[in-house]
Amino acid sequence: MYQTVTVQRAGSYQLSFSAANRPNHLSDNVFAHIDNVLVASWTNSAFASGGVFATFATNVDLTVGPHELRFVGTVATPGGDTATAFDNIRLVSADASAFGTLPDGTFLEIASGATLELNGTRQTFSGISGSGVITNGTAIVTGTIAPGGTNVIGTLTLASATSLSGTLLVDTALDESCDLLKVQGGLDLTGLSLQLQDPNLLKSNTTYVIATCAPGSLTGPFASTNLGVKRSVSYNNTTGRVLLICRGMLMSVR
Repeated sequence: MYQTVTVQRAGSYQLSFSAANRPNHLSDNVFAHIDNVLVASWTNSAFASGGVFATFATNVDLTVGPHELRFVGTVATPGGDTATAFDNIRLVSADASAFGTLPDGTFLEIASGATLELNGTRQTFSGISGSGVITNGTAIVTGTIAPGGTNVIGTLTLASATSLSGTLLVDTALDESCDLLKVQGGLDLTGLSLQLQDPNLLKSNTTYVIATCAPGSLTGPFASTNLGVKRSVSYNNTTGRVLLICRGMLMSVR
């Protein structure tokens, strides 16, 4: 049994799997190879569990690029009827400070309705654009965050721990709709600049909700904004809402 896997980042990885013998059958000796090099082995007694699956694991160091993962079974007792079943084979980063499977500095465009599962890792992005969900990990963003995308209104959901710096780019419309950055945990805006994509698309005497987070978990203000006069930002830590407030008549002379 073999499979080729591609490693995006060099480091230490944990190879794990579940296995058990077929009830009333002997089990096999099992050998794990990567690129034809033996990295771990288990004797048949490890799998003699009467059909009850158990988890086995070993750590390996891998370089960037494709690698062939192969499991080989050998009969422990010649002439015996052996059968060992495998399930849930995984290869995940074992580094204590490991990031996700994407290269550092990736600019992520996430489609509407799509979910990026970080699998408990930390991932650094140079920017995020779109209307999907990022979940189960830590998202570090050092560049532009554009909910919906540039010149597109949408909601970007971060169901993960966050560390945000760079620019929050917000689209608004005269129908009172706007982009929304939705963070399900805490939100610290002090490293972000707020940039309105087109201030002329703000409706006077209107309040836009541009970001939300868990109540009591909001830290502000933005490091800077391009709001100009008669526009302000309200930070409501109690409700976890960030409001863009437009007052009076806005006029643009060109």
